[in-house]
Amino acid sequence: MDERNRRAFFLGVVGTLIVFAVLLFVVGAERVIDSLLSADPMFVLATFALALGWLAAWSLMLRTVLGSLGVEIPVVTSFFVYTGAVFANNVTPFGQAGGEPIAALLISKVSDSEYETGLVSIASVDVLNVVPSISLILIGVGYYTTTTTTA
Repeated sequence: MDERNRRAFFLGVVGTLIVFAVLLFVVGAERVIDSLLSADPMFVLATFALALGWLAAWSLMLRTVLGSLGVEIPVVTSFFVYTGAVFANNVTPFGQAGGEPIAALLISKVSDSEYETGLVSIASVDVLNVVPSISLILIGVGYYTTTTTTA
């Protein structure tokens, strides 16, 4: 990792830690820690593992979309890029609309591709993310409507 990327990486880590510190201050670190300590450790570990699995699956989707656009990116790099994109979507105003330009810039810098290619790839992954989300909603609503009665 060259000096410029190392500096950007460390700034990103520091920024992330600052955001988490502010969130813990606002929510109350004691309440978060008490909740984690009172929870079953297996459930906490399972939640963490499922979150990593979700990030890994969608980062592979990003890698596939980039590959179809002629941009090769290593698996580990795609994981960190997608994780950065998700983080940007969650901390910028307007969610997806605010985070996507940052994610596109990150993709273009990491993969040495054009900014527009990065924007198309992350937007495509988000569109592909909508399909299973809506399917799960429809299945849940369908199950709920067929199993509950109204009085």
